[in-house]
Order: sequence, then structure tokens, then C-alpha cells
Amino acid sequence: MFIKSIVFTSIFLFFSTLSGLAQSTLHQDTTFTKGEMLLGPHIGLAAFGSAPSFGANFEEGIMNPGEVGPGSIGISGRVDYFSFSDVDWRYTWIAVGVFANYHFQMSDKAWDPFVGLGLGYENVSESWAGEGLSYNYNGGWNSGLYLAGDAGIRYFFSPSMAARAQLGFGITYLVVGLDFRL
Repeated sequence: MFIKSIVFTSIFLFFSTLSGLAQSTLHQDTTFTKGEMLLGPHIGLAAFGSAPSFGANFEEGIMNPGEVGPGSIGISGRVDYFSFSDVDWRYTWIAVGVFANYHFQMSDKAWDPFVGLGLGYENVSESWAGEGLSYNYNGGWNSGLYLAGDAGIRYFFSPSMAARAQLGFGITYLVVGLDFRL
């Protein structure tokens, strides 16, 4: 419960700081388009054990607005790491996924809402953290493929930097991060 409080407090402080830095209107069009590349770190809450997760996201635009309806499409690669313990065991996840994201166009170009579906691979390891003899145990989690989905939004508070928030299913259910234009 203490770790959840730290993560939620960090998220609150993160967005409070960004809102203080943000300008009301950007003078540059920040529409997500073909060839656009964004890279950035994130923190969040894992879907298993509600552990804090850490990772990074890279996204590149592959279709311009108007080619697939009013929005654009991007392909995203993502890596996440988290670990937690119960009484006797320590569980660790490393996940790598690929997402296809549809970006909606807004009249205020500082906002970039999107939805996505992804497929990834999760490597799950378990280690004995208790006392006494160790034995094999599979806590119900196996390494393998996973399906994920999310809905998110970016807010560009400068032409080259944006805050990102995502809700979803798969490995993590809440993520906040910063993205930088490359």
C-alpha cells in the first residue's frame, strides 16, 4: 500500500509540475504524422501485484491524417519491468511489446489522444525469498505472449516534449511518462 501511495503521489506531482510549465497555446503544429518519432521513459502500476513498473516507449508515425480517416497511425515499441514479493517468493517481469496506435486529431494541436492494441512477450521469473529449502513453484504466471490494449493522451507543453498518460490492460494498467521528439 505504501508503494501505491508513492506512485500516485509521483503521478500527481508529475502532472502538477507539467501544468505549471505548460503554455496555453503552442505556436507549432504538434499533429502526429508519418515519420514523426517520439521516445521517452515512463512509470506506472503493474497489472500483477500492483507493483510500480518502469519502462520506455518509442513510437513512429506510419500514416498521415486523412489516409485512414481523420486520424493518423503509429507503431510503438515498449519495454516494461516490475518486480514484487509475497511471503516466500519474488516475481519479476520483463515485457517487450509492439502496439498499433490510432491518433485522433484535435482542434487544439497540443493534445494527442490515441487508442492502441498490442502484442508482446513477457519473461516471468520467480525466486525463493523465504527461509528453508527451496522447491519449484509456478505461482500461476508463465513467460509467453500477451495481448494488450490502451487508451492514452499526450500533452505537448513544448514543440519537442510531451507528457503521456495511458490506461490499459496487459502488463500495466496505468502509465505516465515524458516523450521527446527525435
